[in-house]
Amino acid sequence: MLIARAPLRISFAGGGTDMPAYYEQFGGLVVSTSINKYFYVMINEIGLGDSQIISANYQSVFSVVHHYNIPHDLIWEDDLTLPKAVLTQFGVKEGENIFLASEVPPATGLGSSSATTVGLLTGLSRKRNQNMSKIQVAEMACHIELEMLKMPIGKQNQYASALGGLNLLEFNAIDVRPIPIKISSAGKKALQNNLMLFFLGVSSKSTTILREQFTSIIREDKQVLENLHHIKELAFETKKCLECEDFDTFGELLDEGWQRKKNLSPNIANTNINKVYKTALDAGAIGGKITGAGGGGFLLLYCRPAKQATVISAMQAYGLKKMNFQFEEYGAHVLLDQRN
Repeated sequence: MLIARAPLRISFAGGGTDMPAYYEQFGGLVVSTSINKYFYVMINEIGLGDSQIISANYQSVFSVVHHYNIPHDLIWEDDLTLPKAVLTQFGVKEGENIFLASEVPPATGLGSSSATTVGLLTGLSRKRNQNMSKIQVAEMACHIELEMLKMPIGKQNQYASALGGLNLLEFNAIDVRPIPIKISSAGKKALQNNLMLFFLGVSSKSTTILREQFTSIIREDKQVLENLHHIKELAFETKKCLECEDFDTFGELLDEGWQRKKNLSPNIANTNINKVYKTALDAGAIGGKITGAGGGGFLLLYCRPAKQATVISAMQAYGLKKMNFQFEEYGAHVLLDQRN
């Protein structure tokens, strides 16, 4: 048995500027951190026959036959296509049983789709004795998702999951440059203690939102581009606040970025999301944002500990539950390798 895992992530600033349609023209910046919520991959040999992929999250079983041809047989329709594409990329072997499970529901804005790809690449590369580096895993994940499957996404999630830690990611037409953001241990603990995640529900509009943004960039929509330019500037300001450990200003920048993000698509927020967010601010939160593309998922809030009980109570009135998390620094890796 071989077990690999890849962390999910929280994006603090710059989301949207990691899409190739934008960064190839203007360059992109994203600030994100990996968290201790993981996507797990377990690989077993089960003998002869077609390999199988078993997904706990989707309660599904797939047989992956040996004649799969990606350009013709694998067109991205949903997250279930990803494991098939990764397995085909490595070459399908007989009798491999691959079990997939995530600690967090899919389509909730924490990068679970890319964590699927990164986790599989990490596990299968070890099993095939290729031992890809974390950068190579991130690059291959981007290739599979954006180029092979034509998924309407950016590149931040793959790098955040593969590398782990708190980083500024710089995107340009040539490569991706990860820059670790340096904060003291005490500062990182204080930041973490000021952040809360509340589950709003599964987002069903992420693909629609991302396709809208892609189209708007290609058409050079002035409003969308102006907001993305400002969002990129906020990513740089966010990095400076984190390194100076000016966390209250960081919270204010979260709010400013969220207000800008809502201008990218009418599907990013709705009446209920706006009401919940305003309630959180009225209860004492300094700032926040919806994780991921928007439309649902998790609400991230920055709030001083003294006000958190009031905010939690206000969120519970809407039926929202707080999910505890911590920062993590290791990225994708193999937990167990017990092959004979």
